[in-house]
Amino acid sequence: MAGSGLRQQDLEQLTAWMDGELNEDEAREVIRRVATDSRWRRAYEDFAAVDRALEMVVPPTPPADLASRIVRAANRRRLWRRAGGVAAAAAVAAGVILAVWLGRPDGTPTPTPMPTPGDVIIARQLQDVPEADRFMVENLDVFRNYDRAVEYEKVRSIADDETLTALAALEDRGRS
Repeated sequence: MAGSGLRQQDLEQLTAWMDGELNEDEAREVIRRVATDSRWRRAYEDFAAVDRALEMVVPPTPPADLASRIVRAANRRRLWRRAGGVAAAAAVAAGVILAVWLGRPDGTPTPTPMPTPGDVIIARQLQDVPEADRFMVENLDVFRNYDRAVEYEKVRSIADDETLTALAALEDRGRS
């Protein structure tokens, strides 16, 4: 069709006529050109040959179990994705356990941290808590941040004392 010598616009008009998309006047003009112009006739014959060839092609019929095979494949993929997530989590956990078990990279055992004053106070306060509940209580924010809370209270009481002392001094100056 590229060798027919027709412009792209002419080829589009010819195919539109063959598809029944032209109005009556345009269709008559294309029929006249196909009948009188060898380039138009050759392009028409080429297009008609392609149409006949396409009519002989039988579209493939999908197998009856195609939908169920697609669903099974999707379920397998989802299962593998879940298994991969579990395997990744297990690998991370194993890595952490191995790192703790082996200690530091230079082979020396991991030192046990010294208890803070807050840890000692917490241990004293939790001595009557049943062992089964101790983990939950120890991890409450109020206990984990006990050292900071104690320091904050000390700073606040110092600031309060200094503020009260300064206010008292100002009042004494005002009286004199």
